[in-house]
Amino acid sequence: MKNIVFAFAFIFMFFSCASSKIVIDDVMAEPVVSEAFYEMDEAINDNWTKKKSKPAIIINFCYDERFGEQIVTVISNWIQNKLIEDFIASKHYRVVDNSDLERIRNEKKFQKAGYVDDKIMVDEGRELGGQYMVISKISQYSTFEAKVINIETAELLYTTSKPFDPKAKIRR
Repeated sequence: MKNIVFAFAFIFMFFSCASSKIVIDDVMAEPVVSEAFYEMDEAINDNWTKKKSKPAIIINFCYDERFGEQIVTVISNWIQNKLIEDFIASKHYRVVDNSDLERIRNEKKFQKAGYVDDKIMVDEGRELGGQYMVISKISQYSTFEAKVINIETAELLYTTSKPFDPKAKIRR
């Protein structure tokens, strides 16, 4: 009898957690990321000289350094997806999937324990045929940091650091 009660309790907990949805506190997060996107869009448009074609944008993984190096959290994953959505929705860019970037890193064994610097990411971006790379993170000081690098020239076109400390909420 104890086993049956335990089994029912486990099944109830499993299904109640499985139906939960993680939601980002958009009140603070959305405006910060959207403002950064519009600033990045402007910086790229000012730099892009081949106006008849769409530049390829590579959006790198967004890490949450509040929890350590190269840690992806629900919030940093949301930021990455939001930037991808915004670049695609603008219809000004070809967006290169970052899973390709990860595949190249694994093949070349660049992904070592610790930090992968911007130069390596720019080299990888060239191999993917990208013209611009977007690198973003949540710093250990709870700021949203983003930059855009021209892959062909390695010129830093845009950089920002904005206060940012949204919370992930679990809704049922």
